[in-house]
Amino acid sequence: MSCCRCAYLSYEDKKDGKMRGAVYFCKKKKKYVNGNDSACDYYSKDYSRKSHEVNEIYENGRDYYNDETNPTIYLGILVVLIILAIIVNLIM
Repeated sequence: MSCCRCAYLSYEDKKDGKMRGAVYFCKKKKKYVNGNDSACDYYSKDYSRKSHEVNEIYENGRDYYNDETNPTIYLGILVVLIILAIIVNLIM
């Protein structure tokens, strides 16, 4: 069981990720959740939801990525960490 089949998940009310995927609004939790999350205590199966909608919600939740950080920043952090590791090894 996952959120993608829950009656409280609003198929129409979604927020697209900055990079890809989407999250959907849960009427019970009153917040946006991933469609591929495990079902919570409020779970109620929606028998009327079409299978293509369930698949879309699940895939959007799985692919959700909202980070716009430039990859060069991560590369710079990696270089600094490597330099620090070399310095620490030279001192000891």
